[in-house]
Amino acid sequence: MSTAARVRLAASVFALGLAGCGSDQAGQTGGSGSSSGGSSSGSSNGSSASSSGAVTSGSGGSGGSGGSSGSSGAVVGGSSGGSGGGDDGGGGSSGSASSSGVGTVGDAASSGSSSGSGVHDAGDAASSGSSGGGGHSDAGDAASGGGGPFTCNLLVGPSPMYQWFNGGFLTYPGIDATRWELIMVAHHYTNAWAVPGDSAWSTPVSHPCAQGSATPDRIAFMATQWSETTAAEWEADFDGIIKNIQTKWPMVKRIELMPSTCAPGDMLCPGAAASSETIIPAYGYQAIDAMPAKYPGLVFSTPHFEVPNCSDFIGNGGAPQYAPNANATTGPAVMDVVGVFGAYYAAHP
Repeated sequence: MSTAARVRLAASVFALGLAGCGSDQAGQTGGSGSSSGGSSSGSSNGSSASSSGAVTSGSGGSGGSGGSSGSSGAVVGGSSGGSGGGDDGGGGSSGSASSSGVGTVGDAASSGSSSGSGVHDAGDAASSGSSGGGGHSDAGDAASGGGGPFTCNLLVGPSPMYQWFNGGFLTYPGIDATRWELIMVAHHYTNAWAVPGDSAWSTPVSHPCAQGSATPDRIAFMATQWSETTAAEWEADFDGIIKNIQTKWPMVKRIELMPSTCAPGDMLCPGAAASSETIIPAYGYQAIDAMPAKYPGLVFSTPHFEVPNCSDFIGNGGAPQYAPNANATTGPAVMDVVGVFGAYYAAHP
């Protein structure tokens, strides 16, 4: 073939190549829309997040299960970012914090937040809920261990416990009334409960559980003590109380120690005397929170419960029972306290 023929053949091939490229480019620009930082027109599959975390058209990034996070969104298990023009791009399936502060997997709060006030934050967050309002403490990790929900929960304590137990606790949303019972002894303090074989432990239960009433698998003890002045004294009382519980109910799986309710902020209410029995001393909390380490896997401390308002106590903080009198099981004050304990135990069945 002559040189001129070879030149003409090469030119023809080059022209055909240009025509092919032009048709390919037209096919690309005529298909899906262009993107700016997100998936173009189809939905994203979660393999990686866009640099801006936003989807400009079509469906938004759905938060796939294995990719990386968008630079402007929360860290999630897959892609992140909201939608600009199509469906909302939801957060990834694990680890991101929601607007309410409750994470789906990776958050400290795994199942819900506690509402309002009434519990005081003095330690680690509970594994079943983040705190709201006043917050709360599970110094002994009261939300873990023990294996709830329990067949029969026995509450043991003073007359204020009787008030909220019979004042609406059993009908509080999320409380299974068939699983709760009560032993109440008024004016009986921790040093008395701690005496080996103390007769108070033989008090008949009120509202027996439907199953396992004689063999409760969780026992929650409310401590009242106003004469002792050191954590060591409180701890010695708790040692005796725990031994009495184990002797009477050796099958118990979980023992919870809780303080009696205190005034808001554990501060004296206006006009209340120091002898009002509405303030828990710091060494009392210290003793309660120290006990789980002595009995790992069995003993747990609960939050430090507070009444929402000074007016919930008789005489605006003048006595530890709830207004209007020590026998009241109705009224706004009792219902305030029912809300504190009902919300906690509905979340910790």
